Amino acid sequence: RHKRPGEALAAIAAQLARFPRNVELMREHIRCLKELGRVTEAIEVYAFKRDKEPDEALWHYALGFAYSWVGPAGRQQAVDLCEQALTLDPTLKWAHYNLGFVKHEMGQSTASIAHYEAAIACDPTFALAFYNLGVLHQDREDFTHAAEYLERALALDPSSINAAFGAAVS
Repeated sequence: RHKRPGEALAAIAAQLARFPRNVELMREHIRCLKELGRVTEAIEVYAFKRDKEPDEALWHYALGFAYSWVGPAGRQQAVDLCEQALTLDPTLKWAHYNLGFVKHEMGQSTASIAHYEAAIACDPTFALAFYNLGVLHQDREDFTHAAEYLERALALDPSSINAAFGAAVS
């Protein structure tokens, strides 16, 4: 995803120092570490933050997001951490979104759909959740709902959804 993940990581780390609770920056930080083969480092960083502030939902979510990149071995930890984040903050759309992703990876499409719908309930303009709902419905051969959700995603955020679509078909 990043052409130069090492450089991206340095820039993102600098921004995180200024905005330590920015979810989008946390997600990019973890993605860069994953691209560099350093998921364990991401887990250590966000476990430390979570242990320091156990009542902060963002740290549970970020740690869960990092575990979601481990593969099958990390999926249950990702689920548990994101569920804990939602216990602390039920409106944390990214925790619902990550649960949707992980549940899909675990073959639990009904639970996945429920979490993407919950993410949308938290933020009705959450284009990526609409996009993933469309893809899930397409996988289930429910083309009517797939088209509805994909069109909604495209209307909300044409540039990022076109990029996601391009990555999905390439």
